[in-house]
Amino acid sequence: MSALNQSQIEVLHLHGCLQMQYQHPKKAVVLLKTLVLCAPEFTPAQYSLALACLEAEEYESAVQWCHTLLVASKDSDKAALFLCLSRAYWRLDKAIEAREAYGAYIDMNANSQTEQLSGTQ
Repeated sequence: MSALNQSQIEVLHLHGCLQMQYQHPKKAVVLLKTLVLCAPEFTPAQYSLALACLEAEEYESAVQWCHTLLVASKDSDKAALFLCLSRAYWRLDKAIEAREAYGAYIDMNANSQTEQLSGTQ
């Protein structure tokens, strides 16, 4: 159970996302880490935190969050996570891992487009 009510959770998440939009990723990381600690069930904050870590140059944290979220995420969310993971690995000079993650991102997009065209989605 969260120490915050739903309205407080959403406002804190919005504030973290706005910090990203205002080009203050380090401030966003602080807000989003706090939110994840106080409301771990609110998964949108975890996704935002992965991206904020990437933008704040906290690449190891971005990798950890992406891996954590990939395990629990739906297929529709995985492409964005693979792209974030690829960018983090690239910044860490892990070219092989970056290419593998980017390949998974491309595969997810190709599969999604095929499903949309065939109407099986």
